[in-house]
Amino acid sequence: MNFSLWCDYLEKDFINGDFASMIKEGKISGATTNPAIFKTAFESAAYSEQIASLKGKKEAKKIYELLAMNDVKNAAFKLLTNYANGEDGFVSIEVRPELFDDGVGSLDEAKHIFNAIKMPNVMMKIPASDQGYYAMRELVKRGINVNATLVFSLEQAKECLKAF
Repeated sequence: MNFSLWCDYLEKDFINGDFASMIKEGKISGATTNPAIFKTAFESAAYSEQIASLKGKKEAKKIYELLAMNDVKNAAFKLLTNYANGEDGFVSIEVRPELFDDGVGSLDEAKHIFNAIKMPNVMMKIPASDQGYYAMRELVKRGINVNATLVFSLEQAKECLKAF
């Protein structure tokens, strides 16, 4: 039986510790995250100095982006061998939830994040909504990996397949 187990959590110390060990031991072959996961992670002591140094110099959205993209890039690097061997090795990062009904905004943010991270094994996590399907279609056309999220019905799954 083939299956793939992905970790649904990223945090700086975890990426360099248990996450790396779980990849090496073959326990996980990918990771996914979202703004809620990062909000919890960023409350840990692992980020306190970095956040303190950025406060007042950058707006909250930029601080979030810098920290999240750095973590995703580090996780993607740790999974690169899996990716190269065809054993998943992807890390997905979700566009901001407020872009749920903004296809152009989702597309623009996804392209920005993907291009900033510059790793072939990063997936852009896009909500399954009417506007999300548009963003998915456009990302796939550009060769950007997509992970559909918030899929709760057969109809949504079919629409995701059409978008892909």
